[in-house]
Amino acid sequence: MFGQRWKCRKVIADFPIDWYLFHPGSNYIQDRALGKDAHMSRVKLELLLGNNKTKDLVAFYTMLAKLGHGRDLTAFFTP
Repeated sequence: MFGQRWKCRKVIADFPIDWYLFHPGSNYIQDRALGKDAHMSRVKLELLLGNNKTKDLVAFYTMLAKLGHGRDLTAFFTP
C-alpha cells in the first residue's frame, strides 16, 4: 500500500450554503436565529435538485467543485 499511486477519479462538492451569507435576510452568521430557516431552505433545494437524473445531479455537484464552491469537497480515488 505504501508507495502505491492513487488516481483521483472525481471530486464533488456539497450544497454551497455559504452563499446564503451574501444576503442579510439569510445570513445565519450575523443572525443566528436565521440558522434553522437557512437549513430548511437548503434541505428543500436539495430535495428539488434530487428530482433530477442522478447523472445530471453528479454533474452539477462536480461543476460546483470545479468552480470552488460548496461547503465540503469529496474526492474519489482508486489505486
